[in-house]
Amino acid sequence: MVKIKQTVKISYWIGITIVFATHLYMLGYGMPADQIVGHSILNLIAGFFLAYSWFKR
Repeated sequence: MVKIKQTVKISYWIGITIVFATHLYMLGYGMPADQIVGHSILNLIAGFFLAYSWFKR
């Protein structure tokens, strides 16, 4: 069995946490127009972490 590096696991969980947290926030509080840019940036960062964890396996 291939042993997954600790940084890969951490980056995966950071990405998943950002995605779920930002979308739970959107569902609970809505997304005012002034928060859309921040939401987009956070989701791009999450995408980076998820892509890193995917390609570094």
